[in-house]
Amino acid sequence: MTPEQVDVVDRTLAALRAPDAFAADFYRRLFAAAPGLRPLFPPSLEEQQRKFAAMLVEIAAGIREHDDFLERCADLGARHAGYGVRVEHYEIVGDALLAALAGAPGVHWDDEVQEAWQAAYALISDVMMGAQSAALPVSSTGQPSRPS
Repeated sequence: MTPEQVDVVDRTLAALRAPDAFAADFYRRLFAAAPGLRPLFPPSLEEQQRKFAAMLVEIAAGIREHDDFLERCADLGARHAGYGVRVEHYEIVGDALLAALAGAPGVHWDDEVQEAWQAAYALISDVMMGAQSAALPVSSTGQPSRPS
């Protein structure tokens, strides 16, 4: 990510007027696109939505501290391996995230903002997927085993 893209991500989050409503919209979009993901989450999403909004702000704020940021993303990816998240889910999540941000009150969405968030999500998801793959045990076929 460029320093300018980091600034754009910061400005977008600062403009986000209703983080809880944004998080609710994100999960609505996510489950509409991939209903099979719903069982990976608790029945009530209220706490999950708060955690998601807080985590997004924390990660975006940490992008400037590159090494610490990458370490936090790796930890998050390793934890997600235990939740049953698969690598193919990351694209669906990214699409839902960008769509929710584009429709969020207070956010001015244009090509520059979209490119910055695409770069941020690519960085975050690449690190998370790498850590997730490393956290999964390998089966006798050499493929990562999924938690049951």
